[in-house]
Amino acid sequence: MTATAHHTIRLVVQRVQGGSSVSAYRLIAYPPPEGKTFWPVDFSSRDQLIECRRAAFPASDSLVLDEDHGGHIIFVREVQLSSAQLSMLGLLR
Repeated sequence: MTATAHHTIRLVVQRVQGGSSVSAYRLIAYPPPEGKTFWPVDFSSRDQLIECRRAAFPASDSLVLDEDHGGHIIFVREVQLSSAQLSMLGLLR
């Protein structure tokens, strides 16, 4: 049995303003300097982001968004993710 490779990355969720002043969300993964490049992913709604998060982290509340402080960065955390989880989040192409 082979071990699943995990990537230590910093996940960041930004709240971005859409064209109609509706909040959209961008998920960004920052790898370590020697790591591979991950692609940012845009979500049109908070619900869409949460649904994607549940697919990648089914038994976890790893992505709790802090929207109360009013900033554009609403989540930052260093996490260990498998390639499968990165693909589910749309970060690995």
